[in-house]
Amino acid sequence: MAINTNLKTTNLEADDDLKEYLAKRLAKLNKFIDDEDTSALADVELERRPGQNTGEIYRAEINLKIAGSYLRAEETAEAIRDAIDEVQAEMIREIRKAKEKRRGRIRAGARKMKQMIQGLYGGGPENLPEDSV
Repeated sequence: MAINTNLKTTNLEADDDLKEYLAKRLAKLNKFIDDEDTSALADVELERRPGQNTGEIYRAEINLKIAGSYLRAEETAEAIRDAIDEVQAEMIREIRKAKEKRRGRIRAGARKMKQMIQGLYGGGPENLPEDSV
């Protein structure tokens, strides 16, 4: 499932070449998102900072909504394509971090359940009721 994308540009013209480049970079995020998640939505903002002529004048930002959680990444660079590359890498890190956090919560819940069951039946499988073995 492809991510639905909303693009906003500020002080910048997004030609077809730039839109295609952005679409390629966002397509790489698809492998980190579940195929069943049809609600994946990426709000992308590309900006050229007004009044600034040197240095990191381009900004790229992605706000991603997946599986009920919101992830955000923002990067600046001297070229718009560099900013897009950097924000893509940052978003991949954010997605991985969110998945690890979710996995840790699931494991913590499983540990609690195991401790509760062991507490009810005296700690070992030999103490389980006959019909549950």
